[in-house]
Amino acid sequence: MSDGQRCFGVPKLNNHNYQAWKFKMEMHLIREKTWKTISENPPNPVTGEWDEANTSARAAIGLCIEDNQTSLVRNCTTAKEAWDALKAYHDKASEVYLLKRLARLELYEGDDMEQHLQKYTDLVQQVADIGDALPERLQVALLLCSLPDSYDYLTTALEQRPTNELTVQLVKSKLLAESEKRRERSAHSGTSGQALRVDHRRRVGKSSASGNSSKKAETRTYERPETEESVIELEPPAVVAARDVAPEPVAEEEPAEPAAEEEPAAPVPHSDESLE
Repeated sequence: MSDGQRCFGVPKLNNHNYQAWKFKMEMHLIREKTWKTISENPPNPVTGEWDEANTSARAAIGLCIEDNQTSLVRNCTTAKEAWDALKAYHDKASEVYLLKRLARLELYEGDDMEQHLQKYTDLVQQVADIGDALPERLQVALLLCSLPDSYDYLTTALEQRPTNELTVQLVKSKLLAESEKRRERSAHSGTSGQALRVDHRRRVGKSSASGNSSKKAETRTYERPETEESVIELEPPAVVAARDVAPEPVAEEEPAEPAAEEEPAAPVPHSDESLE
């Protein structure tokens, strides 16, 4: 926040931050020892010390408000008048606004429970600062109504307790305990899930490496150039089936070489005796 939006370390008052401004401004005036001019009646007769404190407090209030707030305190002559004028204006508008915010307060799944309870407590306190404090039973009901459906079982269990035991402090402690259990379960689930994902990636990596090796081996073993047979596979199934059942052609036997002609036997000479 820039220096132009702060005064003495206090955010300047506007139409949206009265409750926070009121608390911080009170702390500043207490530190400056001028808060008594608002919280106490002036002495009679008025002393110079009181006048000095009143002037200082009134100036601090006038400096710590936005320009659109100055019309509310311009005609005030004392610090208390200025303080009461701002209170009357902002409290009247703030009470309904704060009650609406409290009724609409909602915890969404995944939201931080501690922050939710802090918002709830701040709103309840702001309502009490403006007017009467809310009854405890109403505070409990508003807090339980702000929870998501996943807390229904816890809400039901709390509603079974006797009314005199069902306090805001008890409900807060139960909600914080339940929130812590959910946080632990979520952390454990996240760790387990991460381990499973790492293991799965390792298994997939090994499987992919093994598959690639097998594919390479198959390629080396069965890879062959495209032949006529591979073209036949693209023919219609009926043609392929007919081709498969057709008898294979019988290879023609080569003619046997002609046997070598036997040479005629030489004539046997006849003796003279046989001729007779």
